[in-house]
Amino acid sequence: MSEELKPCPFCGGEARIENTSYMGELLFRVGCSEANCRGRINGTHYESKQEAIAAWNTRAERTCHMNRRPATIKG
Repeated sequence: MSEELKPCPFCGGEARIENTSYMGELLFRVGCSEANCRGRINGTHYESKQEAIAAWNTRAERTCHMNRRPATIKG
């Protein structure tokens, strides 16, 4: 598995991975490096670096269609 992090899905910024220790257990989390971004690092922790990267790199399927033109209102 690749350890490359995808850019932030909210702002396109660079993602970073952090590790922390809780009760002697090493945990990992990933988030956007931009301070004011919605994708900043939050409280979700993973037991392995690979699991954290896989979770971050998973993207939801786009359900809207960005290429459609707005409806024209005839008056």
